[in-house]
Amino acid sequence: MIFWTINAQLPHGFSWGVVGKTVVNGNFQTQVRTAGKHLCFETNTLIVRNKTWEPNIIASLPENFNPHPFIPNIYLVKSTAKDAESLKQEKELIEKNWNVDVFYNQVFTMESTTDDPNFNRQWAIENLGGPLNYNGTIGADMEVIPAWDYAKGLGVKVAILDSGIDTLHPDLMSNLLPGFDAYADSLSNTHGYPTPNFSSDGHGTACAGIVAAVQDNAIGTTGIAPEARLIPVRIFYYMQYAGNIGVQPFTSTLGLLNGAAYAWRIADCDIMSTSAGLSTLFIQALQIDTQIINDEIDSAFYQGRNGLGVSMFFSAGNDNINDVLWPANLSTTLAVGASDMCDNRKSPTDCSGENWGSTFGDYLDFMAPGVKIATTDMLGANGFTANALTLTFNGTSAACPNAAGVGALLVSANPNLTNEQVRQILCWTAEKVTYGYDSMAVLGAWDLEAGYGRLNAHLAVVMAITALSGTQNSAVQPLAIGANPSTIIEFKNQSSELQVVQIINTSGQHSIIRLEPNEVYKSSPIKGVYFVKCKGQMAKIVVI
Repeated sequence: MIFWTINAQLPHGFSWGVVGKTVVNGNFQTQVRTAGKHLCFETNTLIVRNKTWEPNIIASLPENFNPHPFIPNIYLVKSTAKDAESLKQEKELIEKNWNVDVFYNQVFTMESTTDDPNFNRQWAIENLGGPLNYNGTIGADMEVIPAWDYAKGLGVKVAILDSGIDTLHPDLMSNLLPGFDAYADSLSNTHGYPTPNFSSDGHGTACAGIVAAVQDNAIGTTGIAPEARLIPVRIFYYMQYAGNIGVQPFTSTLGLLNGAAYAWRIADCDIMSTSAGLSTLFIQALQIDTQIINDEIDSAFYQGRNGLGVSMFFSAGNDNINDVLWPANLSTTLAVGASDMCDNRKSPTDCSGENWGSTFGDYLDFMAPGVKIATTDMLGANGFTANALTLTFNGTSAACPNAAGVGALLVSANPNLTNEQVRQILCWTAEKVTYGYDSMAVLGAWDLEAGYGRLNAHLAVVMAITALSGTQNSAVQPLAIGANPSTIIEFKNQSSELQVVQIINTSGQHSIIRLEPNEVYKSSPIKGVYFVKCKGQMAKIVVI
């Protein structure tokens, strides 16, 4: 018989005992499914979603149909079923009688996508090589300092969906907005503070510091977007189970649903950063139903920010395989892999000396620094260290908030950007480091291990300010553009009308070209990134 020991007191209303493969909560018993180090089981709460009910139907609902506090058309039903089979029958009966979608509230483990902490300085912002940057490659950074000449995140709200943020941290406090605990009994009794039982509970505090630790306060570190505001949203918590497997992050269907919904529906965030996920292999093996969570992510993508859409960054995973984690693999999210201080994908044999690798594959968008990152830590002895500062945070858990911080700089520089434009800019301006980029994806040259490349904050912010000002589309339709990247700038007016074309470099300098129908323009400028703007539409050319 398999035996698990789980901390008996789960946060806010959960009190589970797990022995063998049976889970007991009061009078309700169900079975645990396991796959590798992960587990999943159903609770006796059902999530009911209606799309067609009229007011008279709502008025006639049974008393145990409780409206969700802030998600429209969702009801929570506390079942009196005593076992999983009875719960299944009740679920099917509700679906049939009320013509609704019904989901189990499942509890399951996730990948927090972090590894053992180490020590370093903020080479992700400026990599000067040498011992302080672990003898990394000079310039293998996100070029953040010149980006700060244009934007520092002012006016942008970033939701950190994680293990919670230490709301008393002096390097974060002045940038914090009211938070939310997805496992609280109401909206008013928590602020997204972590449960400080394990050092891993400092995970969310570390992610928050990467995004928006306060700058120039003589404390700790600086964030990528040091003037952005942080929204703490606790969507998972750590517990110890299964002996040798140790401490794992636990979540639930409602935890993820409530956290995502609060972030964009209530807190009105511009950016989400979530350094967690689960592989599709485990989702299938554990029979986890992710549909209602995917739908909420879609809603944030299409409806958030008054229709501009929330940009949602998720970590790709730390398994060194071709299998990007969910939800990073969704079409509405951004999948972030980890690079090292030598501009390689983090792998067990890279220059960092750490024995783990960043997950890669078809859904990968780009890389960001993810090893030996200096950032904030929980106060007190329960953090990664005892001094409220870790210089060693790593994993795609670190890469994800690094990327989200760059996203915050873009939205600060140009608040009118849609989430699709944020995606386009980040992918177009990512540096093509180390790898071949011999595949053509929707947004240009792409590589299986590196996506569109390693993020460059400076190029991205300049593009947000100059090339995309007042535009809504991503390709210059009247022009035929030569091979990209190329050694020259070349395009042809393929329309029947005169075209006025702007060529913009990353310093914001403009050249104006007038092209008659079928006329071809060629130029051999210095190496760099250029943006071609015509009739309010835009394209990118890389000169190598």
